Amino acid sequence: MNKVLYYLKKNLLPITLIVLGSLIFYWVKDYREVPSGIGPAFFPKIVGTFLIGLSILFMILSRKKEKRGEFVSLPGAWIKIVSAAALFVTSTLLMEHVNLIVSIVVFLVVYLKWIAGLSWIKTAIVSVIGTGILYVAVILLKIPL
Repeated sequence: MNKVLYYLKKNLLPITLIVLGSLIFYWVKDYREVPSGIGPAFFPKIVGTFLIGLSILFMILSRKKEKRGEFVSLPGAWIKIVSAAALFVTSTLLMEHVNLIVSIVVFLVVYLKWIAGLSWIKTAIVSVIGTGILYVAVILLKIPL
């Protein structure tokens, strides 16, 4: 019983995300289908797939690792959390009113430099590569920008 409780405590977030990902598939099951395949249920299904897949991957990769220490919130961490949330909202608005690529570039640069604290060189490299991967995905999925 102790091992089960330890496993549940250690993997509470991934298990919760797997349940949430499954619920997403349940919620969008009645959405209408469109000929191109990219309908109202397309992106929720992608998000649900990522939630389930990455949670399972996390659980597999962390199964042999022991949980060490406790989570300690650093002073001022709430500022980064609020900033990241505001940045997410801002980039979503930019995506809707300006352009998807501009939104992603702004999000990556601001997040990596200001919130994550990376150097300018790493920020530039990750932003260019991330935006390039996104652009290729948009072209391959034939998503109208």
